[in-house]
Amino acid sequence: MKYFILVAGLIFLSSCSSLSTKHKGSVGKMATDSDDEIVQIPVDPDEPNVLPIDADDGSDTEQVTKEDGAGDETVANAEDSSSVLKQLDEKSFISLKNYPNIPHHYNRYVQKWLDYFQGKGSKVMARYLERSGKYLPQIRKILRDNGLPEDLAYIALIESGFTYSARSHAGAVGLWQFISPTGKHYGLQINPLVDERKDPIKATQAAVRYFRSLYNVFGNWYFAFAAYNSGENRMFRALMKHDSRDFWTLAEAKKLPKETVNYIPKFLAARMIAKNPERYGFTDLQYEEEIPYSEVVASKTVNLKTMAQNMGIDYKDLKDLNSQFNSEFAPVINGKTITLKVPSQFTDKATLAMTQSYVEGNRWIASVQNNDTYRYRVRHGDSLYKIARRHNTTVVKLRKMNNLGQRSSLRVGQYIKVPESYTQQKKLIEDLRRSLKDTQTAKRDPQSSRHKNNPKAKYVVVRRGDTLTGIAKKYNISLNKILSMNGKLKSRSKLVAGTK
Repeated sequence: MKYFILVAGLIFLSSCSSLSTKHKGSVGKMATDSDDEIVQIPVDPDEPNVLPIDADDGSDTEQVTKEDGAGDETVANAEDSSSVLKQLDEKSFISLKNYPNIPHHYNRYVQKWLDYFQGKGSKVMARYLERSGKYLPQIRKILRDNGLPEDLAYIALIESGFTYSARSHAGAVGLWQFISPTGKHYGLQINPLVDERKDPIKATQAAVRYFRSLYNVFGNWYFAFAAYNSGENRMFRALMKHDSRDFWTLAEAKKLPKETVNYIPKFLAARMIAKNPERYGFTDLQYEEEIPYSEVVASKTVNLKTMAQNMGIDYKDLKDLNSQFNSEFAPVINGKTITLKVPSQFTDKATLAMTQSYVEGNRWIASVQNNDTYRYRVRHGDSLYKIARRHNTTVVKLRKMNNLGQRSSLRVGQYIKVPESYTQQKKLIEDLRRSLKDTQTAKRDPQSSRHKNNPKAKYVVVRRGDTLTGIAKKYNISLNKILSMNGKLKSRSKLVAGTK
């Protein structure tokens, strides 16, 4: 039944006209659903002439900007933000090599946000613009390489102000403000020790996959943005309920949530300012610069604070480059290696400093705690007991997290905070302990690897000066056998001390 409804919805959407626009760079002028739509005036950010705007009807437009980070109109609850796309394979829809540009529109909604960013929100906007210099070049390149419009980068501006550590009240994290289920769905690793939503590169790659899916489903950037903000299911319901397929018509008729009505003009205003800040009064901006870096591979858990000391650099600089780690530890789990970023000028020192910073003990694992939460929407038949059981937590913890008293009752549609699975945390700790035990055994008894029939002979820790030929002779095994067991190695590969 769900599949039938979903297919019907897609057919219904595809049969409707896309957003009309007169802008030369848009997909084309399409028929609109109503003669009463509000005026849509295309605008070129580089055009010096002041354009007219719609008459203000006196309605109060919500103006919200978070100090130093997280935009508050982020993705809604876990089920609403990812359930549709979990059922839809991106390959089932059109595969576009290059997606159309995001249209320009200027009207009273956009003007209100321009007024806000130039007035009350000017200091925050200036800070966001200055911070953008550190991330925009890389983000634009990733978008461009994937056939998406580079202007999508300004979604990160209004979502987080280009703050990788930004966290919203809904539990959304990072430059692109992913909630945990959506981030995991698009390939990001999220656990108590690692949160790749805070990695600007990996999070942007996940955002690319997400925006592709949204555009392929809705066929319209404005509705894709609205779904990114409020959830795909919510947008499906709004579009299935109303006749018009024009965003501004729905906004004028108050057929969309207020936060979603504000989201698109907020983006358009921010883009106009970011592309031509001087025109809007933002002068003498001190843009942050990109930090050039190189990469090193670690085969064991690394203490980043110790590594920074061994390299002779500030710990904060190293941590900023490796922002995905929630603590000073960069964990290696289940024998997998990890890649660390280091400032380019310290590349020569990095490998030795890293091997000197490997973690030998396991006491630090006891401090691993999962503080990640996300919003859950209460359904028919839900109770605190059922929700607690479903999310491997307790009723007491849910009451404490949501300030609920003993007599507090839940209502359908209400949002409450729920913790990430405790089972996941427990498994992570077990894997970490097992990984430490394995690496310590390999370091303590490498001679055991000489005997082919010894089932414990799995890994050899590379030491300085080791070569593949030398290791093959030392352990009485052929070079080809070593190469076949280590798929990424070639006969001329350079070994890095500390790897397995």
